[in-house]
Formats: sequence, structure tokens, C-alpha cells
Amino acid sequence: MKTSVLSAIMVCAAAVAVANVLENSGFEADVGEEDWSTRWGNFGVESWNNPPEGHLAAFIRGKWGGGALNGGCIQSVPVTAGIEYELKGRFYLDNGWTAGTKALKLEFFDQDGVLVRTYADDLTELKDKQWVEIVLRGKAPDDAVRAQVVLEADGIGDDGVLGADAIELLEIPAKR
Repeated sequence: MKTSVLSAIMVCAAAVAVANVLENSGFEADVGEEDWSTRWGNFGVESWNNPPEGHLAAFIRGKWGGGALNGGCIQSVPVTAGIEYELKGRFYLDNGWTAGTKALKLEFFDQDGVLVRTYADDLTELKDKQWVEIVLRGKAPDDAVRAQVVLEADGIGDDGVLGADAIELLEIPAKR
């Protein structure tokens, strides 16, 4: 009896298990074409500020770190239409980092590469010198075939950094 109950619990747990569909979500490996393939501006990977996962995290530096007024990174992955996704990660500000706009986005595209839906967070919940978890949830439209996870900032000020680590995109199974 105990064995069959334990087996049933294990089967149920496996049915709701989800896996991160992003590659190199903690920025521990060199970023490249297979993961964060698009990077721009004052984006870099460093070991600063005690990253919550591993030894490295991604950072968008103030203008001091390259002179650009912007920065960001994108990872694109295949998705299943009609399925709900959860995008989450840990984010950090320090030393007076500012930007005119900053966002974490989950963007869905159709087979022609047309953007069909965006979910976004403007990262206003961030606190100076604290890693804060941000969570977005969104359903892939019926015509979606790909998603992009985007971290971006524009109108960057002179000082500080915006950090990102432990970014995950999870496929949430439908409830029965």
C-alpha cells in the first residue's frame, strides 16, 4: 500500500515538473550565439555584488562602463502555442544606477517573425543593493512559435549597474 501511494505521488509530481527552457540562465558560461545571442551597449558579465546563483551575473553598466546610453541582452527560444509561461529572475541596482526606461520582457513571435504579444515589467520594484526576484506570466498566443526574453535599458545615467541573474523561462503545464 505504501509503495503504491508513493508511486502515485511521484507520478503526480513528475506531471507538474517544469524545466527552464533558457540556456546559460545564470551567465556562468561565456555568453554566445547559443544563448544570449544579442547583446548591446554597456552589457557585460561580471562577478560583482554576490550573484545569487553561481559566481557571475549579467550587468548593464552606467555610462562609466562603455559610454553607451543603452544596454541589454536577448535570448530566443521555441515555444508551444497556447501554453502559459513564467519568466523570472533576480535583479539588482547599485551606486545610483538610473535609466530613462528599463524593462524585462517576454515577447512572442509567429512563424513570420512578427511580434504577436508582449508581457513586460518596468523593474520599478528594484531596491538599491538588494537582489529582488521579478516574475512575469503570460500565455503564448495560438500563432506563437518563438519567444524572446529581453532585458534592456535606454537613457542610462553615468553611475552604477543594473544586475541580472538566475533568469528562467518555465513552461507551466495546464491544470487538469
